[in-house]
Amino acid sequence: MRSRLRKADELFREGRLAEALAAYDAIADEFDRAGFSVKAIAVSRQIVEITAAAVAEGEGPRAAALRRLVRLCAALDLRAEAAEAEHLLKASQRRLH
Repeated sequence: MRSRLRKADELFREGRLAEALAAYDAIADEFDRAGFSVKAIAVSRQIVEITAAAVAEGEGPRAAALRRLVRLCAALDLRAEAAEAEHLLKASQRRLH
């Protein structure tokens, strides 16, 4: 897993944003399925930060990462973090309509 994360970081540094985001998203999902919620949260936050300046594209990586953050933070009783992610998700959805 660590080598895949390093590869995603390398893709990002090379400016291959779409590939890096896809890799980060897959890694976050894998951490989530394996029960590593805190690691899934960290990678999801990384996706949100990377895409903060990008235009939201419906069900793109930013929306998926924000939904994952809402769910995982709520499950870990991180209410403020869940509320912040939910707010960002709703704001992204409003921009699409």
